[in-house]
Amino acid sequence: MTFGILLAAGAGTRMNNKNQIKSLIKYNDQFLFTYSLNVFLKNKNIDFVYFVVNPDFVSFFKNKIQKLYPKYKNKLIVVSGSKKSRQHSLIECLKVIKNKYQQEFNKSIFVTHDIARVNVDNFLIDESIKVAKKYQFSTAYYPVHDAVVELNKKQYNYIQRSNKYLIQTPQSFVGKLLNFSRIDYESKDLIGMMKLKLNSKNMFLGKINNFKITISQDLKK
Repeated sequence: MTFGILLAAGAGTRMNNKNQIKSLIKYNDQFLFTYSLNVFLKNKNIDFVYFVVNPDFVSFFKNKIQKLYPKYKNKLIVVSGSKKSRQHSLIECLKVIKNKYQQEFNKSIFVTHDIARVNVDNFLIDESIKVAKKYQFSTAYYPVHDAVVELNKKQYNYIQRSNKYLIQTPQSFVGKLLNFSRIDYESKDLIGMMKLKLNSKNMFLGKINNFKITISQDLKK
């Protein structure tokens, strides 16, 4: 089985919008959360989509989802995330899935994606699944092309960028790799959280437009 996990529980504090959670902010007149949901729900390689939302908005999203996606009621499941961090939200969702699909869990593929990356497409999802099936886990990446500098004692030093990469989602893994007792909640991405050793085989080329909406200026891209 293949599970899509869409992370949408963030408050969006860096957006400077205290009156709106991030997933309900509009981008090009459309809610952020709908971009990824539309693609994941229609993807034929995804069996179930778990939509991880802010704990205070579970009922709201369940009602919203019923109205927006009635034909996918058997494929789309809304679950509560955590207010602690997106890392905690992901783990809470995985625990829910494991409790329901204990026998299938270890052999299943889990495709995780941040809904703030609104330009995800079927190529990225399918590639993420393909690489994870072959090498146990995968991550999208994109080479750094801009000049990169480091500020050191009020002096900027240029950093060699030929071997620097931006890590993107989707990120996928086979269930048997997950050890709930070894999760690093300080890590910023799935690979680091699970303490997996990344190498070139596990990486697949993402897309330049697969950017993440993090601050209000990103809404203008």
